[in-house]
Amino acid sequence: GYFTERTEAQDDTAPERLALSWYNVATQQLSQRQLLLPAGAQDLRWLSSQLLLTSAGNKIYSWQPGEPRWQLWLDLASACHGTVSRFSLTSDQSRIAFVCQPKEQS
Repeated sequence: GYFTERTEAQDDTAPERLALSWYNVATQQLSQRQLLLPAGAQDLRWLSSQLLLTSAGNKIYSWQPGEPRWQLWLDLASACHGTVSRFSLTSDQSRIAFVCQPKEQS
């Protein structure tokens, strides 16, 4: 199954990020990392067995196994002026609920 793990920060310009990796339960072998999650990614949801969603900032991105990168799936900028920290879809996938953390005031 897939799981996430933190990457090491390379330097101040490349902070640590989450990466998606694959663990083969049958062979009990860890394969190499599949891909990095978008910067700031927080929450993951499988929409189907072939589509994984993650939130980063005020956007939701999708990924299909075998693809080399994440694709923009839903831009929530007009409804969320901060960061989507959690989200969920109804069982028929017709509606989305999300938690928007406001931007910190400086």
